[in-house]
Amino acid sequence: MKRFISFMIYGIIALGVLGLMSRLFNDPIGFFRNILIIAIVAGIIYMIYTGLTKGKPVKKEQQAFRKAARQSKKG
Repeated sequence: MKRFISFMIYGIIALGVLGLMSRLFNDPIGFFRNILIIAIVAGIIYMIYTGLTKGKPVKKEQQAFRKAARQSKKG
């Protein structure tokens, strides 16, 4: 059963690569436009994610923890 699933996964990947190559040779401008749009959307999602997960109080707590750790190592 595992062998069949791995063949299916490799087959899907091969069809995907074949489709990308076909699109690249038949419509290169559209292909690169789609890649550009995907990159822009991924960048926006990344910026939103990092903006939401990077909280200032947590950063201050981390700085205080590091300072306390340094002081405890010295003393």
